[in-house]
Amino acid sequence: MYDSDGQMWLQIHVPNPGPSNPHLLNVCDRFDFIGPVFQKLPGSLAKRNYRCPTATQGPLQDAYNTNLSGWEVFLEPRFADSLQDCNLFMKGRRQGSLSWLDFYPFAEKVLAGAPTDAESVLVVDVGGGLGHGLVEMKERFPESPGRLILQDLSKTIEQAGNGEGIFEPMAHDFFTPQPVQGPKIFLIRQVLHDWPDRECQQILQHLAAAMRPEHSKLLINEFVLADVGASDFIIAIDLVMMGMSGGMERTVSRWNKLLASAGLRIENILTLNEETESVIEAVLSGTSRSCGHISTTGATVAE
Repeated sequence: MYDSDGQMWLQIHVPNPGPSNPHLLNVCDRFDFIGPVFQKLPGSLAKRNYRCPTATQGPLQDAYNTNLSGWEVFLEPRFADSLQDCNLFMKGRRQGSLSWLDFYPFAEKVLAGAPTDAESVLVVDVGGGLGHGLVEMKERFPESPGRLILQDLSKTIEQAGNGEGIFEPMAHDFFTPQPVQGPKIFLIRQVLHDWPDRECQQILQHLAAAMRPEHSKLLINEFVLADVGASDFIIAIDLVMMGMSGGMERTVSRWNKLLASAGLRIENILTLNEETESVIEAVLSGTSRSCGHISTTGATVAE
């Protein structure tokens, strides 16, 4: 930066945003892809009488002159670099951060009683990106029996590989019927906040249809908001989701309503604090109790 006399008074070096610098990848993505969306946000909201954006009608569509959803736009060839940066950011953003496996009793709740034969499916990571979540899971619990399956769209699966044999890559669109039937766990992490309730209901209905009663469980790793007094951090993420895809962060009551609409019921919610993604345990309706309260100590006991 230079003053009016042409003298440099501040120099900022921006390193190359590569896989080892996921947070810089995120900054680049925000400027390149998301920046134009938020420039359109005030006018877009006013044009629609301040109704919440939908998946196909909102500031992103105004910014890029399209009727496609945010994720469909993201998959267009012109945004190939942004998609790659996003995948690498999601892979690296947890470096040095808390993981859901830090507080979720995985051995007790998942491995205990799990089938031990090689053909049974232990976990299906739905919309799991490059598979970093399954790799972490296997590293922490190398004795885990059964198969680990990574599902995402074909372009992401091509980039993911097979995690050096840790997981099975499977191209799948979660808006279509689920091909894997009756696994121990369906895992869906930081996906549902990308979509409005209507689209989330469709995703969840496909998962519910593939769950086996008294065996399968759905684990959702997402933020769970307080009804009032949400932190600035969560509010900022909520605004990004709204602008990009008509998505949102959700409260307990909103999660309960959404899951019930898909034939599911919350069994338990485990969380550390509002700024850490919780783990929501859900089962088919009629096979479990409803959710109690959220504890800030890492456990919630259903009532």
